[in-house]
Amino acid sequence: MNALIPCLIASADFELPDGGLRDIAEPIYIINWWYVAGIAIAAFLAVVLADRLIRKLVWHPRKAREEAAKIIPPYEEAMQQLSAVKPLMAAHNDEAFSVAVSLVLRRYIERQFEIRANEMTTEEFLPIATGHNAFSGELSTLLTDFLGHVDLVKFAQHNLDEASMNELFLSAERFIRESYTKSFLTEEGTKE
Repeated sequence: MNALIPCLIASADFELPDGGLRDIAEPIYIINWWYVAGIAIAAFLAVVLADRLIRKLVWHPRKAREEAAKIIPPYEEAMQQLSAVKPLMAAHNDEAFSVAVSLVLRRYIERQFEIRANEMTTEEFLPIATGHNAFSGELSTLLTDFLGHVDLVKFAQHNLDEASMNELFLSAERFIRESYTKSFLTEEGTKE
């Protein structure tokens, strides 16, 4: 079973070329364009992220300071909003007018006296407001009457003529002026 099989290998009879064996060449690197695209996208995203961070850290504080300088005091804002609401005093806009004046007054109270007036009903708001030291006496009565008239228009569909709307407007304006004056005098008295 162990018989030898003769075999002829033809490749063993080759002759070397005149120059001898060549040296091994360096490997050829083939560029994978997916890697190039991935690196380019990563670099782009890094630049965008760096830009966003720089803008957030450098520009936003300055922007916030500029906006803080533009904040309008509650009294001035309320008076500006009241003058903007005055054109609604047409006879067919009585509900829109009374709601707008009420929102101006509630926003003023919320900003000036830090009472969450916009989120409360009149029944919830009046006990808190009348208990506040800024709304004592005549201001409390003025506020109660004002909110009562507004509720009549909003919920009882009470119609207002132009004279009644003017009276409602003047009572809101009077409340804002007197409460601001009272709070201003109170602040001045506590500073001294």
